[in-house]
Amino acid sequence: MTPSTPSLQPVFDRINQYIAAGEIDGAALAVAHHGVQVCEWVGGNAAPNLAASANTLWPLASISKTYAATMVMTLVQSGELGLSHRVTTHLPGFHGGDKDLITLRHLLTHTSGIMHESPVNSDRIAAGWTVAQIVEESFSFPLMSYPGASFSYSDWNYGLAGQIAAAILGRTFPQLVHERVLAPAGLTNTFMGTPDAEHARMAQVSDCWGFGTPGDMYNSPNGRRLGYPSTGCAATINDLLKFGMLFRAESDTHVLSRATRRAMATDQIGGSAIGSAPPDWDTRNRRAVAWGLGFWLQGASNPGAFGDLMPVGTFGHGGASGCTLTINPIDDIVIAFVSNRHANSGRERWSQRITSVQNGVMAALT
Repeated sequence: MTPSTPSLQPVFDRINQYIAAGEIDGAALAVAHHGVQVCEWVGGNAAPNLAASANTLWPLASISKTYAATMVMTLVQSGELGLSHRVTTHLPGFHGGDKDLITLRHLLTHTSGIMHESPVNSDRIAAGWTVAQIVEESFSFPLMSYPGASFSYSDWNYGLAGQIAAAILGRTFPQLVHERVLAPAGLTNTFMGTPDAEHARMAQVSDCWGFGTPGDMYNSPNGRRLGYPSTGCAATINDLLKFGMLFRAESDTHVLSRATRRAMATDQIGGSAIGSAPPDWDTRNRRAVAWGLGFWLQGASNPGAFGDLMPVGTFGHGGASGCTLTINPIDDIVIAFVSNRHANSGRERWSQRITSVQNGVMAALT
């Protein structure tokens, strides 16, 4: 375990209070400051009869999208793909009307107009559908809005982006994530689609859709091994932090160029796409959303997206399983936090727990 900075002890105490109160079963936190890891903390139970440990694999839910975007952006920086390329060019079955106008940039910024996911997604997982089959189902649904006109968060966006990469390179999406991101970055305890041999060390996410059924995307064997671009990643807390550190301004990663990292963390929709932004996602409160390529951004339009003390310019991604990856370039702080209680348990309190951790880290290190 990495020695912890003493000023972070109140944060650990706070998380332990959540565990003792039964709000979460277990959690883990890892933090880096100025490129140096200053803590690796775990507590509680990852699953029934399984104590959380540094070896626990935590389902990262929608943080998976950042891994997907990173892989896709390796194709952009190599010239194999462009953000202005239309989806139908690479996936000919996806066409008709305004769908023909949707580009890779629309997918990565959630401005395509595509609906969130299949209304029977749990049934698809239970039936053992492949990533390709789940993505292909999106072909038959009408758009909710004109491409580029509004922000609408969609798992299918990243499913389509992943299938574009797979079609170009003739490899499965999980293979591409491993070859182009995980292996070069030395992330040996991260999986896009977790092999059956690793399931015994995975955390169980309570209260998710389909919980305890064969259609459970985080806990069932089919859900764990699927490797879906928007939800299928699992990692240890230390590996999640290492991934986040790839996006530091001073990172010496060979995965992405500085220009590519800058593009991913820069607002790509410029306030022109109106939608429901984190952390509240209240669809009645539609406003300009700041979104990069795989990351959401904290700005004037969505203050508090990553906690109350984060500066404008902070970026990262959260996951409904109870996790967040936050990169604060101003103070050079990277925060990886995971837990195992889904947002369905009560989104307001779920969000408050995550915010309190990020606020505590910021107060301790600045």
